[in-house]
Parts: sequence; structure tokens; C-alpha cells
Amino acid sequence: MRPVPRANPPTSNRPTISFSDAERMLISDHYGAREIRLASAPRVVRNAPLPCNSCYKRLPVDLDRRLPPVRRGYARVVVGSDVALIELNTLRVVDVLPGIAG
Repeated sequence: MRPVPRANPPTSNRPTISFSDAERMLISDHYGAREIRLASAPRVVRNAPLPCNSCYKRLPVDLDRRLPPVRRGYARVVVGSDVALIELNTLRVVDVLPGIAG
């Protein structure tokens, strides 16, 4: 008897972590849904570490309070004009909203 294959085999052992649709809407509303990328800002890429020359800061407190808490070891940050969800111990970008913080 052959084993039944999984419909969607996992691609890695890491759980999927990303911005929910509700989080995307709250963040877009907070920043006025701007889609402007600053030319001088380093590019933030999903599943890659933050660029070595980039500086990041936490989301504004009033916005962060309206969002659900993130999983331990992760943070929502602003990098240039992007809002990113990063893994704190590796600074790996797990999701990004490009150009939203204009």
C-alpha cells in the first residue's frame, strides 16, 4: 500500500507569518495609503535580511496599539518608506508593505 501524498507539502519547517488583511488595511489607513518609494532608501526584500546600511524604527505607538500583538521574536518596523515584519534575532524580513510609509 502506497502512502497518500499530502495536498500541499510544507516548504519549510517555519510557520508562515505575514501581515493579515486587517493589518494591511490599518497600516495603509494610518499612512494615507501612499505608494511612494524613496529613491535613497535601501530596498527591503521579503525572505531576505534587512540591508546592512538600513535603519529601522518601530511603528508609531498609536498604530501599534490598534494592531494585534505579533508573535514573540518578531516586530513590525518602518524601514525607509516600507513597513516590514521582521524576525528580530536574524533581522530577516518575513513580510513587507513596500512604499506605504512614504
